[in-house]
Amino acid sequence: MMANTTVIHSGFRIIYLAAFFALLAGVFHPFLTGSSIGIVIAGIMILSVGLAGAILLYKAAIYQRAPGIFLNLQDDLLSYKAAPLGIRQPVFVAGGLVLVIISLMYIYQLTGRV
Repeated sequence: MMANTTVIHSGFRIIYLAAFFALLAGVFHPFLTGSSIGIVIAGIMILSVGLAGAILLYKAAIYQRAPGIFLNLQDDLLSYKAAPLGIRQPVFVAGGLVLVIISLMYIYQLTGRV
């Protein structure tokens, strides 16, 4: 019973985000002006890429190492080479920043400022 509730809850979350992004991207503008809806679809995709980057940055900010897994409890990156779990935070930060920058570049290309 819990698995069904989780799947339904996830589905509502995705539908809610898609509807929010559609409204934010100006879904009614093409219907009112008679222009194409392609720019709205591009806007929704750009916002989704930015959201993915923001989620990765959030995961990096709240990431904590599990106690007792690592033999070496130093805070430098060299001690994490033996443990693959310790590399996640820098990867989350780098991936999140890359996705946010890509989203920003798409916004500049879409608006013609590049």
